Amino acid sequence: MSRRDDVPVADRELSHRPQRSDESKITSSVLDIFRGQNATGDLVSLETRYSEVPARPAVLSRGMFIPAPDAARSDEECWDFLATQAFGHLIAPGAGREFPVVVPTQYVVHERSIVLHLASPNPVWAALAEHPVAVLSVAGDWAYIPGQWKAIGDEDPGAGVPTTYYAAVQAFCDVTIVDGPDLLGVLRTQLAALEPALPDPQQHTSKLPGIRGLVLRPRELRGKFKYGGNVDAEHRAAVATRLTERSGPGDAAARTQLLRRQTRTVRGE
Repeated sequence: MSRRDDVPVADRELSHRPQRSDESKITSSVLDIFRGQNATGDLVSLETRYSEVPARPAVLSRGMFIPAPDAARSDEECWDFLATQAFGHLIAPGAGREFPVVVPTQYVVHERSIVLHLASPNPVWAALAEHPVAVLSVAGDWAYIPGQWKAIGDEDPGAGVPTTYYAAVQAFCDVTIVDGPDLLGVLRTQLAALEPALPDPQQHTSKLPGIRGLVLRPRELRGKFKYGGNVDAEHRAAVATRLTERSGPGDAAARTQLLRRQTRTVRGE
């Protein structure tokens, strides 16, 4: 058996993804990230220099457990989920801390980067100054699945094992901190996605000292979509019907994910 065969399938799918060098600390101003604004003050584009950073081997031991049936099929699937959810937890390990700093936050996805801003007093800034990396952890589209829903035909409803369907993506990121007037680029990017009709944030420049911006560039995305991928299509269809009948909070989103992923049938955990 080859060494590659010893790697779990979910991790093996990630081994081809490019990684970023630890030696590359993003120290340029946001002008190296945002091209800027045109004559009317509109955002032109987001620009990064990550293509200049040498690749490194994937780290397969970090992140959540992902059985093969639940693994994301591509980075695109992860990016779509991140863009749709738009809220998660930013986790900054810092250096030598007993616990990381965990910050609930809204964000927007823009050109394969994740853009957000936080209040200046937030304790996350000290952790990022120690070590400019973070994990953005996002989960959603979840629903509790009772054990009896697992039974079809003459199967015993009492023998079914309950579970929870959910999706989760963890983005392991290099971080660029954005301060001062350059924050306008961060705010324009967010407003373009969230509330484009709002007046330009330049009218609020006096309030900029109260916030700092972040641009996250993922080295690696790890996605898990746990929607009965280890059972056959007939059992998944039964659960989809039950979700429609129950129609509780989150059931419609979970059913949509289940049906989207049912084209692949993989047995076993």
